[in-house]
Amino acid sequence: MTCRRTISYTQFCDGRDKMADQRKKVLVVDDNLGMLKMLMVNVARWGYQPVPATGPEDAMRIFESDPEIQLVISDHNMSPLTGIQLIARLRRMDRKFEAIIFSARRPERLAATAVVFGIRKFVPKPDYQWLHEELIAAVTDLETNS
Repeated sequence: MTCRRTISYTQFCDGRDKMADQRKKVLVVDDNLGMLKMLMVNVARWGYQPVPATGPEDAMRIFESDPEIQLVISDHNMSPLTGIQLIARLRRMDRKFEAIIFSARRPERLAATAVVFGIRKFVPKPDYQWLHEELIAAVTDLETNS
């Protein structure tokens, strides 16, 4: 099996697809498996290599073990850590990465806290067009500042 450009949550690359190796890795974090699957499909459709995490602990383990991840897209409303708390912990690893948080709650209430932890944007859930635009801008910023 080789990677297709659009993959589902259960389909993963077997390492033989060169295009998959060249795509930017995006850590996608959500404790709701249905939402995680939809995000994975969209991130892959947009040309990035999604790396799934089913919650904050899983995300920290994956992020620490994969230095190629330069972008994190995370739900905010998770347990035991919120998306902001997760990003704050990842920032302690002293690694350059962009972060986007999405939430069904009103993002303007959390914006001030997000800025402190270098979170690029709060995106309403599920506004995939806006998320796509922010994803492109985040990757462009990473490439420009590298």
